[in-house]
Parts: sequence; structure tokens; C-alpha cells
Amino acid sequence: MGKAPLDSSIEHYIQPGSISVIQAITAEVVTGNVDTIFHIGDISYAAGFLVEWDYFLHLIAPVASRVSYMTAIGNHERHRQMYTSCDTALVSG
Repeated sequence: MGKAPLDSSIEHYIQPGSISVIQAITAEVVTGNVDTIFHIGDISYAAGFLVEWDYFLHLIAPVASRVSYMTAIGNHERHRQMYTSCDTALVSG
């Protein structure tokens, strides 16, 4: 899905398609016909910037607050070495 700020902020790597995707998902969730969302891999493309996780989490909040939102790792998450949020050279995404 990717991530993007909902306002007109500029960041290093924006994925504007993520806004239309989450809007479509939100519309489906609001109908009440969706029980769970399975997001399989490549969760946010955070690319080492923790603030980009904030953009992503802000995008999914309307659906994740209504239905179960389950994730699984993809190649962008799996190929990272062991890291912590303090290890800026190896931050997730």
C-alpha cells in the first residue's frame, strides 16, 4: 500500500497512490462487510525513517480502529538485519 502524509507535506519518498487505496479500503470497511484486513508484506516502505511509520499508521487508523488489521512481513521487512529503533543505520522499512 505504501504511505503518504494526508496534508501537502513534502517528504523524501511519497506514494500518493496510498491515499486512494486507503480511501477505497475505508469505504469498504464502513459498509460493515469487512471483518478483517490482511496486509501481506511491504507494510509501509519506511526506508529507515521512523516518521514514515507515523504517516502509515495515520493512514490506516480509520480502518484499524474498526476491524482487525493483521500484518505479515514482506521482503522490505524480512531483509533487514537485526535492528532496534536506536540503531539508525538499520531501522525497519
